[in-house]
Amino acid sequence: MNIEKMVLFPEWMPSLSVLKNCLQMTDHEATQDF
Repeated sequence: MNIEKMVLFPEWMPSLSVLKNCLQMTDHEATQDF
């Protein structure tokens, strides 16, 4: 799962899920895309 796709296409995903996924990814990816 790429954060870019989530940010570009948040329509197919609820905001809450996106935020939670971003937070989890942040730990893994260390906020590289942000």
